[in-house]
Amino acid sequence: MIIPATEDQAMIDLSPYGEWNWSMMGFAGRDPIFYAQLESEVSIHNSGDLPETIQNLCFRCHGVMGQRQFHLDDAGDTFTRDIVHVTDPADPNCKYGALAREGISCMVCHQIVDEGKPTQETMTGQFDVAPAGAEGNGISRIFGPFEDPATLPMVSSLGMKPLHGEPIKTSRLCGSCHTIYLPIFDADGNQVGSDFEQTTYQELVKNPENRFTTSFVAQATTIKDKRLLPKGWTKEGPPGFAADPTWGLRFVAATSPKGKVLDDVAFQDGSGSDRIVYQIDLPEEDIAGGTVEATLYYQSIPPFYLLERFSTAHGPNAQRLHFMASYLNVDGTPIENWKLEVAAAQQAFDGDT
Repeated sequence: MIIPATEDQAMIDLSPYGEWNWSMMGFAGRDPIFYAQLESEVSIHNSGDLPETIQNLCFRCHGVMGQRQFHLDDAGDTFTRDIVHVTDPADPNCKYGALAREGISCMVCHQIVDEGKPTQETMTGQFDVAPAGAEGNGISRIFGPFEDPATLPMVSSLGMKPLHGEPIKTSRLCGSCHTIYLPIFDADGNQVGSDFEQTTYQELVKNPENRFTTSFVAQATTIKDKRLLPKGWTKEGPPGFAADPTWGLRFVAATSPKGKVLDDVAFQDGSGSDRIVYQIDLPEEDIAGGTVEATLYYQSIPPFYLLERFSTAHGPNAQRLHFMASYLNVDGTPIENWKLEVAAAQQAFDGDT
């Protein structure tokens, strides 16, 4: 599963491991943006035991193997970034740090069992896994999409028996770590509420002090929702979801558009597209015809996000991100000026248009 190296190109590994190794899941436990965000959160919310609580919560997904094993072994109350950085084999926390740095490995998701629990019991990384040694004789279970897998190779090499697992083919499995429900704190460390935090899109939000923020545990008010809704989206949410008496309507409300986009009919029509109108005033006497050009860019890391990280995160993780953002040369690449061109169009007009 490789593309052999040539004179002009290095070998490309197309195996499942090769693809995972460079994925966001593979880097979840090492991601410099995540660590700068975490450093910012614990700097802003630094009263009492909030710094430790926030770290333990975030590593529930980002450092899931280390965090879970740490608590299974009853090694302490909270799993923090200091443990992740331990590399001395003589330190009892070294194994937990090594596991956490591996991020979300293949083994994590392929051990998940779905017993039909409501979403509210599995979200924020609270998924269940098969118990160790469930097959007896020290053999554990691992799940995949195939109905009758060969078992001997994995039993012999890993001590794990592969079994058919229907949940591995559904997005509900992913939803545990991609449906995040967080407490919201004010500047004094008081919890003022709880809400869903969506990490797959950027919103314009304010904190309890009515200031714009990118802190995940301070998003109290949504001003402008800037998502592009998926094709087939409806106000009622996924089929049957709103029927859940406890969380259904709250989830639909939390993931529905907010702010001024509610006036945009095209944004909410389920087409998976949107229409943006820009109006520019030009002196009528100067319009003799010409060409209008428009270019749509994708910007994955907004400047405001980086500004708040560098303003609130005071430590080595923010310094590392600042160094990378400052010295990464993107000139002449598809993301020149940190923007990726998505589409462009132009239209000629005359003075009567």
